[in-house]
Amino acid sequence: MSGLEINRPRGGSTALCTIIHDKKIYTGNLGDSQAVVFQDESFHALNDLHDFSNENERKTVEQRGGTLFNNRLEGELALSRSIGDINFKTYMSDEPEVSSYQIKKEDKYLLLGSDGFWNVKKFKDFSQVLINIFRG
Repeated sequence: MSGLEINRPRGGSTALCTIIHDKKIYTGNLGDSQAVVFQDESFHALNDLHDFSNENERKTVEQRGGTLFNNRLEGELALSRSIGDINFKTYMSDEPEVSSYQIKKEDKYLLLGSDGFWNVKKFKDFSQVLINIFRG
């Protein structure tokens, strides 16, 4: 048995990264962070959330035997995918979602944020904020 299995650390984390190459944005996500492309008056989320608002994620966790209480796995964890969280690995995935997005002429900004960021401000609130910051 490894030291991690014996000590059973409770922590975990999420991951979100993007790579821009050949006029495409490649996104890797594991958890509840999001990458969003903004245009002047609109936006486009580049990845899905890995929480229980996502019906596919909910079903996958339940099919693995996980039980949801108050929209949390075993009443504790609000994520369906993460790095770590060893106590929940039977029910969760540690496989990232990978996607690509063709950059359009009207795309202006790319913003990456964790759940703590997006829980405070919604996508629609940022279009004007970004314009004001970068255009003065």
